[in-house]
Amino acid sequence: MARARPRENEAPPAAFAETLDVHRRTLKRTAGSGASDVRSVQLAFGRLDDDAADEAEIAQATEDALRAAAQAQAKASAEELRLLDTLEDWARRASARPDAKAEALFAYLERTCRPKGRVGSLPGTTSA
Repeated sequence: MARARPRENEAPPAAFAETLDVHRRTLKRTAGSGASDVRSVQLAFGRLDDDAADEAEIAQATEDALRAAAQAQAKASAEELRLLDTLEDWARRASARPDAKAEALFAYLERTCRPKGRVGSLPGTTSA
């Protein structure tokens, strides 16, 4: 069973918070309308795997997929909305933190550019 509450030290990218926001807005607009079938949901999510030229295309494909999924499902239950609230709260707090790739890059730059922990510690340089 999936855990309901994310761990505090797991920081998603800010895009996760945006995805949750799009999902909530989509649920409000279209939940339970029955306008999508399983095949249209599969096609919408399949487009997420296509190579996108830019972030705007990715965002639009994500919104389209979430809309198709929301249209195909029944209205969200109170428990599902509560879980969405929990995820949104966590994502909002965590989205300001650097993601794992950024932290790895910063650590690499520190090791490479400041191997002894200070500026000017590279071979052939002098400290000011």
